[in-house]
Amino acid sequence: MNLFIIFFNCGKVNIRSNKDRCDFYVQDFLNIYNIIIPHFLNYPIHNIKSLDFLSFKKAAKFFKVDGRKNTEAIKDIIYNMNSKREHE
Repeated sequence: MNLFIIFFNCGKVNIRSNKDRCDFYVQDFLNIYNIIIPHFLNYPIHNIKSLDFLSFKKAAKFFKVDGRKNTEAIKDIIYNMNSKREHE
């Protein structure tokens, strides 16, 4: 996971308390918008997660345009991702 930090030149790794899992995460919005999203546009995901990426990208665009004014719309997008997603 530490290689993700080197590759993307951003982010952090959190090792979970049970030490069986860890997470790579990026909290800085500019890094998400300028590094992470373009990476997955250039190297797309080809499974159901591609729909989550499109939703994530849409939420990021809302945030970029209006900041926190679109909080409810962004929450709605995020709420319907992952296991709560209905097939589109």
